[in-house]
Amino acid sequence: MALMGSLHNFHEFLLSIDHPAIAMLNGEMDQQNMDVLFLSKDIDLKGNDDLYTLYGWGNGIQMSREMALGQMWFFEQGIFLSFEMAVETYQIFVHQEELWNKKLFPLFTSGGGDFLLIDLEPTSPTYNMIHLYAPTVLLGFESKTIYDSLDHLFITALACYEQGEYCIKDGLFHANEGASLICAKLNPLSEFWKD
Repeated sequence: MALMGSLHNFHEFLLSIDHPAIAMLNGEMDQQNMDVLFLSKDIDLKGNDDLYTLYGWGNGIQMSREMALGQMWFFEQGIFLSFEMAVETYQIFVHQEELWNKKLFPLFTSGGGDFLLIDLEPTSPTYNMIHLYAPTVLLGFESKTIYDSLDHLFITALACYEQGEYCIKDGLFHANEGASLICAKLNPLSEFWKD
C-alpha cells in the first residue's frame, strides 16, 4: 500500500531531524477498536484502508498544554489527533454544531480551530481527499480540498522538509513561503491551491 511507504519515509525523516512530535506519537490503534468506537458513538461512517493505515502507524500524539503548538505540528495544521479525540471532535462539529458535512472526519488540527479532514463517503467526488476546515483562512465555514489523498499529504510534507520549506528551528515547526508551491504542484486536484 502506497500510504504505508509514505508514512515510513516520513517517520524516518522526522527521526533523522529529531522532530519533537515524533517522540509524542502514541502506539497504534487497530481497525476493530476503531470500528467499535464508530458504532458506540453512533457515527455513521466506515473506515477505509488509508484511515486504518494512518492509525496503525500511531494513534495521534500525546498533546500537552505545556507544549508550544510548533512542537506538536508535523506539518501545517498538523497536530495528529488520537482516534478518540477525533471521534469527540467529530461529534462536536457534526452532531452538536452542524458545521461539517457528516462525511468528513478530522485527522489533524492546528490547535487553534482549523482541521484537516478526510472524506470517508465512497460515493463522494472527493472521497479519500483531505479537506481544510479553516474559517479565518477560507473566510467561511465551508471546507476545501487541500491534499489529493492522505498519501499525497505525507508525500507533500516530506518534499517540503527535504526541500527546506518545512524545518524545525529551536524545537519548533516552521514553514517557509515556498511550501505552498510544492503543495500546489503535488496536489493538482485540490481546490485550495487553485485559488
